[in-house]
Amino acid sequence: MRQLLFFIIALTVHLSVFGQHDIGLKVNGGMCYFSTKSRSSQQQETQKFFYRPSGQCGFFYNYCFKNKLLIGTEALFMPIEGKEYLKFPLTDEHGNYTGDYSEGNIYRRIFYLGVPVYVGYGFKKFNVNLGVQANIVMASSGEDRGQAIYQGQLYTWHNKSNGLGINRLDCGARIGMLYKLSKTFSIEANYYYGITNLIKNKVLRDYLTWKVQQLTIGVRYKLFSFEGLTRKKRKK
Repeated sequence: MRQLLFFIIALTVHLSVFGQHDIGLKVNGGMCYFSTKSRSSQQQETQKFFYRPSGQCGFFYNYCFKNKLLIGTEALFMPIEGKEYLKFPLTDEHGNYTGDYSEGNIYRRIFYLGVPVYVGYGFKKFNVNLGVQANIVMASSGEDRGQAIYQGQLYTWHNKSNGLGINRLDCGARIGMLYKLSKTFSIEANYYYGITNLIKNKVLRDYLTWKVQQLTIGVRYKLFSFEGLTRKKRKK
């Protein structure tokens, strides 16, 4: 991933004087998938994850070379949400199942500053691009609601937390597609797959894996563009 990032940056610097630079705004909506899988789950444990609403908004910069090659980066505000349902049976002091159980819904939220870097190739009005993305945590929170039946008694809880104890940086792969509607408007779709285990605690990382995925569709608006210096000199 680092080699691809360095290649993209080097190529951008080398070719930027020959093409067109576009700067604009984008707003996307979609869904995300926040999984918190355990590698040591009980056999009778039930764990489910749900897709949640998500999105992106921010600025983009694209460098276009001969209307074919596209190199881009963005600065995005990205809210990520996760919902997990967990149910597991309770045991007595000897480890025997009693028929009692505990179940609940866990909600997690992360607010990211996303910085993707990508390379794309265009044909007609379409452009397909591939790259990497780094997400920096701005804030996080969690909420836990549930109930348990133990020895005939019902217990309920509702807890909130202002931090998830996660790594500040999340990295992953990104693939996207653009369709040009006009000189200023484009439609885009992109998919992010995080490869970083977000768990910060080294002990918990041995049996817990938290990862994020996001799929969004939205609109781009080009604020302005300008051509490279070399091309301007040639026109003179």
